[in-house]
Amino acid sequence: MPNIEELNEVIATRPDYADAYFNRAVLYTQERRYEEALADYAKVIELNPTDTGAYNNRGNLYIFFNRAEEAISDFNAAIALNEVDPDAYYNRAILFTEMGRLDEALADYDTAIEKNFQDPAVHFNRAMVLLRQGDWENALDDLATTIKLRPDHADSYVARANVYTDLRKYQEALDDYSLAIRIRPSFFIAHFNRANLLYGLGYLEEALTDYSKVLEINPKEVNAWVSRGNLLDDLERYDEALADYSQAIELQPNGADARFNRAIVLKKLERYDEALEDYSTIVEQNPS
Repeated sequence: MPNIEELNEVIATRPDYADAYFNRAVLYTQERRYEEALADYAKVIELNPTDTGAYNNRGNLYIFFNRAEEAISDFNAAIALNEVDPDAYYNRAILFTEMGRLDEALADYDTAIEKNFQDPAVHFNRAMVLLRQGDWENALDDLATTIKLRPDHADSYVARANVYTDLRKYQEALDDYSLAIRIRPSFFIAHFNRANLLYGLGYLEEALTDYSKVLEINPKEVNAWVSRGNLLDDLERYDEALADYSQAIELQPNGADARFNRAIVLKKLERYDEALEDYSTIVEQNPS
């Protein structure tokens, strides 16, 4: 594809060449020059009102600008022009999901899958909607299909592991978290969720390893500091627990959990004045 300067020259000599505006809009979008991209897509549609790609791309930009109704209008136009193209159904489904219009989102995902069963992203996103509706069985089916179509899709393993955890199918959940981590070693939520499950099952050392990995990947993850602090407290490694709670408080001074748990450990160490100070701070921060 030519660069923007080259496309400017083409447009200067051929101002009615729709493809040049389309290509420039794509480049503008890549450079986050979204207003200019919108203007170019509008020009494409003016010159070629049947260009479904322009409607789809402009609709996605409208989503970025929180102009939902205009986005829906563009996706509707793309569908009217080409009912067999799954992209507009997929894009509209994403928007409907963001708007909380889940039944409409599901209908569009169903159609997109009917048009193109081989797209793993559609199955995954439909699974996310089904999970929000509490339909775990069909969500699991979609996640299994996503994994079959794209075995390296780490998010699907984590999503399925979360469902397995809720269903108390703990070994299956651990297996899926581990697969996600194997695919994406720096996937901190997979480490964190596996740590929580291991902790709940009593595998404290293994959980500690995962919490430490989470904090290596994302040292600003407050929940991991608190959770590791809780685990260290259970292991009677009180000084380390205090250090973790203090780190969580430094990151989130108004976080009651870390301060409350630190007070409990301080009491165990008979550091009553410091514990009382933490309790008093909690009351001051949460007067109701």
